[in-house]
Amino acid sequence: MTEALFGKARELGAAMRETDEFRRLEKAEEGMNRDLEAQALLKGIQEAEQTLRQLQQSGLQPTQEQMEDFHAKREQMTENAAVSRFMKAQEEFGSVVQEVNGAISEGMKGEEE
Repeated sequence: MTEALFGKARELGAAMRETDEFRRLEKAEEGMNRDLEAQALLKGIQEAEQTLRQLQQSGLQPTQEQMEDFHAKREQMTENAAVSRFMKAQEEFGSVVQEVNGAISEGMKGEEE
């Protein structure tokens, strides 16, 4: 029974790869990965996030300057066209995933459309 379940899960994954939303996500990710400015912005925001995380784990609060730097980097990142396309595509695919999860939940309850 478990193998049948995992087989269906693989089928579902393959079907999700065939959606327009997934294709747009892949295309947007490829575009973002080729965009040098986007890569620099992503690296900057990741470094700022890591700094903030390390401070929090040490029990320290970030300075106002560190928080402003983080927010400025995040805003720059979202203003980049390649990053913006990726974030939109990610949101759209996330909606598909939520709908699929809802359908799975309905199936577990024995509900039919």
